[in-house]
Amino acid sequence: MKRFIVPGCVLVFALVFFVSDRAAADIKLPSDSAYRTVKKDSPQYRDIVSLFATAIESAKQKDLDSVLSLYATKYLNSGYSKADVRRQWEQIFRHFDQLDMDHRIYEIEVSGDYARMKCGGLLLGEPAVPSADEGTVGVIDSWKFATHQLVRENGEWKILGNQVPYDSGEEHHPLF
Repeated sequence: MKRFIVPGCVLVFALVFFVSDRAAADIKLPSDSAYRTVKKDSPQYRDIVSLFATAIESAKQKDLDSVLSLYATKYLNSGYSKADVRRQWEQIFRHFDQLDMDHRIYEIEVSGDYARMKCGGLLLGEPAVPSADEGTVGVIDSWKFATHQLVRENGEWKILGNQVPYDSGEEHHPLF
């Protein structure tokens, strides 16, 4: 029995690694030197800030379709696909009420149809099931000095993910 477990694990790892790798192979993020910081009064800055304002409002309304519309078609982040993000948001909406976000933007850089936003933030909510701490707002997720990777699809900025096709060992946040 042990003989089949090890080769099976190797086969599963190989399939996940190579299939995921091919899925991300057609997106090549620009080099660090290709990005340029955009000013707060630029259209790109305003459009990207608007994307995250929509994310906050959609989360507050528990509007799953609206939240998911903010992710790129080829979203991939440390091995997590858009389908994984859907399941993650479904869990958040099921287990928490009164969602809110505090999103601090430090810098936005753009290179053609790609952008990255350096930020920090909190995703907050009240547990949906009453408990002894009823009414207590809890931190669902937090991040600081993190970077969102974005891509422009059909003229709109979308959350792209880091395009790493495997678990990179970093924490996974719903909005990255």
